[in-house]
Amino acid sequence: MITIFSTSTFFGQQKMYVSLNGSYNFNGMSNDYGANNYTDISSVTSTEEKVNVSLGKGINIGAAFGYKFHKNIGAELGISYLLGSKTSWEKKYFGGDYYNENVSSKMLQVKPTLVLSTSFEKINPYAKLGAIIGSGSITENIDRSDIGAGDVYNDKYVKDGGLAFGYAASLGTTYKINTKFSLFAEINLNSLAYKPTKGTKTVSTKNGVDNLSSLLISDKEFEYVDTYQYGSTIPYNPDAPRKELTTTFEYSSIGLTIGLLYHF
Repeated sequence: MITIFSTSTFFGQQKMYVSLNGSYNFNGMSNDYGANNYTDISSVTSTEEKVNVSLGKGINIGAAFGYKFHKNIGAELGISYLLGSKTSWEKKYFGGDYYNENVSSKMLQVKPTLVLSTSFEKINPYAKLGAIIGSGSITENIDRSDIGAGDVYNDKYVKDGGLAFGYAASLGTTYKINTKFSLFAEINLNSLAYKPTKGTKTVSTKNGVDNLSSLLISDKEFEYVDTYQYGSTIPYNPDAPRKELTTTFEYSSIGLTIGLLYHF
């Protein structure tokens, strides 16, 4: 995670600090999203390639407040907003049909953190360990065609609800510029998992014409559950969200942080 104007440790007699941050997260663990590129080379030959989906990868912006209880021990509360990078894949069929999909994520994250640091005059190594609590959403866009019928479709789904939980750890060092400002650099590891509770189809078009309002509730809304029953003896309710099994999505990331902080 590369962070500009982010958080760091504290030194000297000053006890409080604030910071602003902007960061970029690199992939730490990919999701088994079932994503793959597929191409028909001919009527009898095709190629297929797995696509790794990383929802924790992307830009972060935020702020933090820190307090030093002791010259070597402090606590920090950070808030950041993830603007996840988009991952895309496509399928090209021999008859001319296509299926293109992309997925990305957004998430507000709160990070309470314990900070352990040295107390040298200029350069101070430090370590951080804390929790991550997030609230976010996953967006899927799908473009597809039916060449035989001469139709093209566009659908958009948003999965949200529930909270994400995980932990964060960092190793870094600060460099004192003056009594008010410090530069820092750190290596970060974020481990985070998210289980949304519901999903909604927010866009549905056919040949450029919106048909979302004509869809049944069960066709455009769903709930994530751990178990459900279905069958000929169980009544189907088209006016209620359908059930789908709960899925856990990985947001883990790793990277390098650099930035600037202000001491009170």
